[in-house]
Amino acid sequence: MQGLEKAGFSSGNSILVLGGAGGVGSLVVQLAKQVYGASKVAATASTGKLELLKSLGVDLAIDYTKENFEELPEKFDVVYDAVGQGDKAVKAVKEGGSVWS
Repeated sequence: MQGLEKAGFSSGNSILVLGGAGGVGSLVVQLAKQVYGASKVAATASTGKLELLKSLGVDLAIDYTKENFEELPEKFDVVYDAVGQGDKAVKAVKEGGSVWS
């Protein structure tokens, strides 16, 4: 929760959670969706964990073994990096947005 607050996340913002199926990432997904009222929640995971992401309420589940999230045309208000990919995360954030890890 503190990470989302420090990242400036608020209701109506979009977020991309890198490592959304992990312990921290899954909590960030749920907080963004259920508590903060995110406009869109996207998250990365491996193929076998995509259904978990969807069950957590993710709007866009990205299979990092098949897609490069940093090449998506859509950019996000906040990118929450729970897996240490800061160099790629900055490519997925909107101008004026923030990356948090």
